Amino acid sequence: MALNERELLLVYERLNEIFREDLRISRPLVKMLHQAGKDREASEIAFLTAQRMISSQRSESALGFLEMCRKIGHPSEDEINSLMVIAELTGEESAVRGKNSVFPLVSQLSDQESMDFIAHGDLRRFGVGEAVLEQGEISDSFYLILDGQVHIHMHSGDAELSLNQLGPGDFFGEFASIYHLPRSATATTLTPCLLLELSEEDIQKLMQASPLAGEYLLNIVRQRMVYSMSCGHPALADIAEIDREWMAKKSSVHEFSPRQQLQAGSLPEGKWAVVFIGAFERKKTTGKVERLEIGDMFSTTLPAGETWQACERTFVYCLSADVFASFCNAYVSFEEWVQSHVEGAPAPIGISG
Repeated sequence: MALNERELLLVYERLNEIFREDLRISRPLVKMLHQAGKDREASEIAFLTAQRMISSQRSESALGFLEMCRKIGHPSEDEINSLMVIAELTGEESAVRGKNSVFPLVSQLSDQESMDFIAHGDLRRFGVGEAVLEQGEISDSFYLILDGQVHIHMHSGDAELSLNQLGPGDFFGEFASIYHLPRSATATTLTPCLLLELSEEDIQKLMQASPLAGEYLLNIVRQRMVYSMSCGHPALADIAEIDREWMAKKSSVHEFSPRQQLQAGSLPEGKWAVVFIGAFERKKTTGKVERLEIGDMFSTTLPAGETWQACERTFVYCLSADVFASFCNAYVSFEEWVQSHVEGAPAPIGISG
């Protein structure tokens, strides 16, 4: 069920408050407000956006929004002219963006593609203490928080583990939704929440309309998954935030069905894979059988003569060779873990100097 015009306008107003520098949100919002006859609001948002663009040295974007102000009928022509002079003197566009300045799910889509994707969602309201997702369930929905706070937690044995607290602009549940996997955690509202519910079907529709945009969105989802999974891996516990983000961008995700065999070409050669869902059975040339489970790391250049088979539906993410080498060189804890747990690991690199 797609959003109606009133709901879509509400979603864009909330997104504009969260992602104030995302032009794929502010441009359509100004147009929607203008079409709805709300010229004062449209002009105000365009003017404020132009000010933010100037402060972040995005002069061309600022000029575009100032032209919008002029066409819509901003009450102060002098203010527009003054900002235009400042924008023209500011210089070239700056690529610097602050955290949460753009909405990652639409960061490479056109304005219309963004709107088509967002419009396919459903608005959901939750009270305090309601479970949005339950650990272990399988469903095809994931959620963007427009307002409120959500607690992500999980049961492990008799213990309850708190994993994260999310707020406006955060989204959750996307990987399990797209890959039809059991939920790894429960999401419970801490405050009244307004959520935009999206589904795997929405991404499929986007991919049909724009394959490149849909694939980019899937890559964002995979990067988030790698980042999230890496946070709990003992080898990666001490990795700096910027390096963890770099690793997530450089990693690839691969899925294997039950009893599927790993063969040459199944995984990119010369990388290092980490199992994060499922397990493999490895039969060595000596006849010995080993099992690789969640958290185990192995070289994607498989030893000749061995057979590897997925025991169940199994997922791995692959670290590129440059990321692996850099982490070994920069983080003693990572190198020590690799030496202790990974067969065929390269000799210690050591730190020069």
